[in-house]
Amino acid sequence: MRPIVLPKRVCRRMDVAVEARCGWVCYRLSPRGAAVTSHALYLHGGGYVAEIAPIQWHAVAEIAQAANAEITVPIYPLAPIGTAESVIATAVAITAQVSSERPSGIQLLGDSAGGGMALAVAQQLYSQSLPQPRRLILIAPWLDITLVDPAVARIARTDAMLDVPGLIEAGRMYAGELAAEDPRVSPIRGELAGLPPISLFSGTADLVHPDSRALVERAAAEGIDIDYHECERGQHCYPLLPTREGRQARRVIAALLRA
Repeated sequence: MRPIVLPKRVCRRMDVAVEARCGWVCYRLSPRGAAVTSHALYLHGGGYVAEIAPIQWHAVAEIAQAANAEITVPIYPLAPIGTAESVIATAVAITAQVSSERPSGIQLLGDSAGGGMALAVAQQLYSQSLPQPRRLILIAPWLDITLVDPAVARIARTDAMLDVPGLIEAGRMYAGELAAEDPRVSPIRGELAGLPPISLFSGTADLVHPDSRALVERAAAEGIDIDYHECERGQHCYPLLPTREGRQARRVIAALLRA
């Protein structure tokens, strides 16, 4: 896989290392001139079909700097070349590898499609008796590629970023040979037992919001430690946006990494 060009401002602010893990290119970002006190792995969104965007790099750099954290960013193959069965298996292997190299463990972050991937990775880690991350931080996670919740159609009218037909097609390509209901594709349909504490961020004007609410309710009912942050009228992935609510959410995420 070819390397990604990072925004110049990110490169000026951060120490950036590039390494190969399990056939993927991975970037490690850490604050320039600061002692790293925590570690995380971040899986980017983009509907499984789009590459990591500058706004995501800037958010990762800002969070890493505020938390004195080293954040590893794997660049996974996009659908339809990269499909859930192989992508999740490799992401699990990389997460376990990075975690084993950090004595204090790591936290696992993801936004949108990457948020769904992060939950699926944690479920697979548990099923394979591998160590869990210390915490899952899910930003507007895409948890069910079927989008069958009746509230989705209503919220789609207020979502300025996503549309249902486009997501359905992207989800179909990412699923590959797996059924749409397979937990590796739609992790809200998987088991929650054994998961680490979860922090979840979701805006009410985001068409994947209903599934976030469903995950929160189910996790609470099953005794999973879940910390929920809801932004009224917040758009998709509001914690990444250059808004007052986005900046506040990034401060909260940095505090979680520091903890």
